[in-house]
Amino acid sequence: AKVAARIFGDVLVGEEPTAEVLLAQATLALHAYDASKALQLAQRSSGIQQGLLAARIVQVRAHALLGDTEAALVAARALEGRLAALGLVPPPR
Repeated sequence: AKVAARIFGDVLVGEEPTAEVLLAQATLALHAYDASKALQLAQRSSGIQQGLLAARIVQVRAHALLGDTEAALVAARALEGRLAALGLVPPPR
């Protein structure tokens, strides 16, 4: 995963990557256990395309991997309503 993330970043990403490209990089970084890079890339992706659910989920996972449980919980709670509306989790109580 580390090699794939490096090649993707070095070869396939242009100077102004789209939100989807940044999300792909963030996902690869997460799989390579580079949570700091995953968080940074997911935040950039969310900044370009507001409401990109997958980017927010990567942020939650990255916070958890970094040991920042409080930030992970806050981010997860912020997503709870959106995930419930999509039928992916039970509605909040």
